[in-house]
Amino acid sequence: MVDPISGLRLKAMVFAGPVYIQILSHLGPEKLQVRASGAVKLITRQPPRGGFIGGRRVGEMERDAILSHGASNFLYERLITMSDAYTGTFCTTCGCFADYIINGASGRPHCAFCEMKADVRKKTIPYVYKLLVQLIMGAQILIRFDPDKINKFEEQEVKEEESEEDEAIIDVEYEDDEASEKKEDDESEEEEEEEEEEDYGEEDDESDGE
Repeated sequence: MVDPISGLRLKAMVFAGPVYIQILSHLGPEKLQVRASGAVKLITRQPPRGGFIGGRRVGEMERDAILSHGASNFLYERLITMSDAYTGTFCTTCGCFADYIINGASGRPHCAFCEMKADVRKKTIPYVYKLLVQLIMGAQILIRFDPDKINKFEEQEVKEEESEEDEAIIDVEYEDDEASEKKEDDESEEEEEEEEEEDYGEEDDESDGE
């Protein structure tokens, strides 16, 4: 056997023989999991773990990686919209949970703390966070919410839709202005052509009279 570094023969006995190895059975294509919707846990309303009925978990490291790319809307979709989104009612007066009193086919908002002074709004939060707040309230700790600071993404989407509508209206108005200007130019050109024809006709009449 030759030393690959120096190129000289090795002055030693070298044993050469077959070596048996065993590869890992955990291959990448077998680890793929795809899920649109499916079973959820009854307590947290989040997808359970597992390869067949479970969802893909987005942990703290995945969250940090997504935030480092600036994909906050995608993170909001992964952690709330596609997980355990819950639309709850909140009282803006006291910042506590509110509810609806059902009376037949209709209902009215009601707050146990403010009663008739309640200003109730609907906001979307993770259901597991609502569960945590209720468990903390069971320990005699009251957490108050500020509904105006919840769901900035929804307000941003509404503003983007309104801006797109405004841009569409502006484009339509711009097209209308262009069409009206073009029509006015065509009318002015027709008037100039008519005047030129009249002048040409008068010159012909004078030449005939002479």
